[in-house]
Amino acid sequence: QKGDDEETRKISRKQFWIPAILICSDIIAALASGMTIKFFPLFFQNETSLEPVFVNMIYIASPLMLSLFAVVAQRISMKIGRMQVCLAFKTIGILLLCVMGLKQEWWKKAEVIVPIFILRTAFMNSTAQLLKSVTFDYVTKADRAKWASLDSISRFGWSGSAVLGGIL
Repeated sequence: QKGDDEETRKISRKQFWIPAILICSDIIAALASGMTIKFFPLFFQNETSLEPVFVNMIYIASPLMLSLFAVVAQRISMKIGRMQVCLAFKTIGILLLCVMGLKQEWWKKAEVIVPIFILRTAFMNSTAQLLKSVTFDYVTKADRAKWASLDSISRFGWSGSAVLGGIL
């Protein structure tokens, strides 16, 4: 009887920490990126002399690529696992962001930097639903609304961090 209670407590702690870590990482990423990601295409316009029509094409291509990558991520996850896909996609997205940060001579070429940006956006954001499904695997049905409400903080994050930055 005592061993069963200890095992139940261990499972209960695990069931709290997994969604807590996933949601905290999502909130931190949202607050860290702020509104900067939304304005990259305009920054490219200034740095690479992109015409406005091409800037708008970035805003069209990004969600389309993200949708495609979300389908690909979901299909790959059925073979190798959801968290494995999420970690791989996030790692690639971070590496692409680092490449963007190099700011070498090729950086001024729109035909190079824009595809890197679109791929970075797709890799970083295409696993959101996979992460949400992992989170809900470890949350009881009765508590899902509470955890989902915490997730809404990340949606506030991109504009909220800009407001906070403006005040500071």
